[in-house]
Amino acid sequence: MIQSANLTDLIIRMLVIACTSIILLLVTRDNNFDLHFKIRKAQPTLNQLLIVEIPNDFSVDRVISELQEKKTKHIFISHFLYDQHSPQVTPYIVGDKQNDFLSIDIKPDSDGLSRRVTFLQNIAPFDLSKLIGNLLTINFRGPANTFPTINYYDLSSQNTSLEGTTIIIKPTQPIETYTTPLGPLSEAEMLATIWDNFQNMRFIPPKGIGLPSFILFILLLVSTGFLIYLPSTLALLASAGLAIAYVSFSLWLFDLHAIWTPILTPTIQILITFLLISNYKFVLNEKTRWSLEKESLFFNQVEEMKTNFLSLFSHDLKTPLAKIIGITDTLKSKVDDEQMLLELEKIHQSSKDLDKYIKRILKMSQVQSRNIALSKEPTDINNLIKQSIEQNLYLAQEKNIHVLDKTTPLFMVEVDGPLIQEVIVNFIENAITYSPNNSEIIVLSEEINDFIKVSVRDNGPGIPKSIQDNIWEKSYRFDTEQAGYGLGLFLSRYVVHLHGGQVFLNSREKHGSEFGFLLPLTEDV
Repeated sequence: MIQSANLTDLIIRMLVIACTSIILLLVTRDNNFDLHFKIRKAQPTLNQLLIVEIPNDFSVDRVISELQEKKTKHIFISHFLYDQHSPQVTPYIVGDKQNDFLSIDIKPDSDGLSRRVTFLQNIAPFDLSKLIGNLLTINFRGPANTFPTINYYDLSSQNTSLEGTTIIIKPTQPIETYTTPLGPLSEAEMLATIWDNFQNMRFIPPKGIGLPSFILFILLLVSTGFLIYLPSTLALLASAGLAIAYVSFSLWLFDLHAIWTPILTPTIQILITFLLISNYKFVLNEKTRWSLEKESLFFNQVEEMKTNFLSLFSHDLKTPLAKIIGITDTLKSKVDDEQMLLELEKIHQSSKDLDKYIKRILKMSQVQSRNIALSKEPTDINNLIKQSIEQNLYLAQEKNIHVLDKTTPLFMVEVDGPLIQEVIVNFIENAITYSPNNSEIIVLSEEINDFIKVSVRDNGPGIPKSIQDNIWEKSYRFDTEQAGYGLGLFLSRYVVHLHGGQVFLNSREKHGSEFGFLLPLTEDV
């Protein structure tokens, strides 16, 4: 969850991105259409619209007369072809009446590119009343030669049907050209584009800032979400995919409905968002990592203090405990009173148990401080098993439990004998502790592939599947009614791992348990 300070930083970054995008949108809005025209391919044009080329010195009246005989719908000619003079505005002859003019005004923008047109007067039979006086943005259909063009001689020789076709007469050598976002267009091609826009109402509506601003806001939220909640590589791919998807949608909307949405500004915004929010995420991760390292250092210091305390405390207890055990042994040999002997035995046994726990605490301190060094030598694992059984024999006899030795002959293996024996002793001791009276415990050994397997099976209550993974953790106790501190299995796993082996547990409730370990026969395994 993002903290308050980090959230403020994120909001500030998003506001910077939003303000930068709005400024960029306002600066580039006048020529933002150009990018749409350049990216997309040439678009479909008005059907039955044809540009006819005639020589510059050819008789225009003759051409018009012959074209009218072919039942053309409209004929447009440049005023330059009619009387070779250039008025302030560019008039065009419409229909079969040479005194009817469709006057339009095409003025270039400040960058010298022609993008807009104004209709100056209404001419029958066209209804231009809603367009007159308005500055209309031309929806260019493509670069030069987008509209079909034919030479007049070819047209005459082919006897092509022109019924219902609108003709635009163009001199072979253009007298005037217009510089547009898609390159130079002749006067006839410009008129064809305007007529196509008029007939299909393809003029681009005036641009407002409301819709583009809303789009920028949505893209900012989506791209920020990608960067915050996705991994770095996936966030990069998602941001790139978002940019491509938006550009495709913008072009589709522009081509199909003549609705303009910016391309350049959102693309730049997605890039800026990636840079700023990625940096924010990096800084946030660094803060989190630094905080975790600081917290880890603190806990390590606390753990070290605790371990040192336990180590010193346990070490100081060993000497008085040894004296207590020695004194009870001496008193037992001199006292004849049975009640007194029983009490002395309790003291003796409790002292030995406490001594055992202190040794485990000291061993755990060594584990946590990484001070255990293995002293490996060739060892017969079966001998360690026999010694471990003998060491727990008294405990087994108290519960009338029979410990069966079912070992098989094994090769000598390089191990730290005393440490591995502690593991086996711990497994057998646990099995005796949790097994019912008058039961059996089986200790097995065998070679499996390149490993030696040692296991201890009991007839105890079994361990639920849900806690079997926790049984090896430090201080975890399955049965809190039994004496102990939950260190034996933790230390056993650590010792086996030091030897390059692994521990295992097979258990089902009410069907007993099998604790064991695998040790590699060679160092390379």
